[in-house]
Amino acid sequence: MNDPNDIKEELINLVYAGRKEEAIQLLQQKHGATREEAEQLLKLAVKETHTPVDFFKRAARASSTHVTKGKGCQQTVFGLIAFGFGFFGVPMLLAAAGIFIYQLNFISNSTRIIGTVAVSEEPSDNSDSQYHSIITYEVNNETYSTKSTVSSNTPQYYVNDPVPLFVNNENPNDVLIDSFLERWLIITIVGSLGLFFTILMAVFVGKSRRK
Repeated sequence: MNDPNDIKEELINLVYAGRKEEAIQLLQQKHGATREEAEQLLKLAVKETHTPVDFFKRAARASSTHVTKGKGCQQTVFGLIAFGFGFFGVPMLLAAAGIFIYQLNFISNSTRIIGTVAVSEEPSDNSDSQYHSIITYEVNNETYSTKSTVSSNTPQYYVNDPVPLFVNNENPNDVLIDSFLERWLIITIVGSLGLFFTILMAVFVGKSRRK
């Protein structure tokens, strides 16, 4: 079989345009490849260039080049939509996982204690209707304080309410409040959106690969 590198660019563009069968036939006709050899060569060629940015560029180019090919154009559009959902969904899933892993690492190097709410509401700097709680706690007979990172329209706690905390063993000022709002709210929102977008990405990837 002759070296197919002379038509590699054309082959990759055909694949990204959803015209894989044409790329296989081109390899068979010009280079005498068997169908199995052609499929393997296409997989290798696409793998070498399969980054999100390259996918977007090639898919856009394929869309404009083969716009008159109804089915190929439709598959390319599905591919672009899949890329759009993946562009947001995958990073959001990774961000949620990253926050979760960070918290696990933090907890593994921390001690769980009970703090006490000293101030149940304090208007934040940018909104009179959003409130934070000030929580005091003791480590080695020294008193420290921390402010809740998540604000709310109503106070999360009231004065003298007990609040579970994870305090860094090496730095008592480094604290993680053990509550749903502080630990799970962002993970839940970001992770749910990321999962939703990723599922949509998978759906449109499937549509883009249909012959």
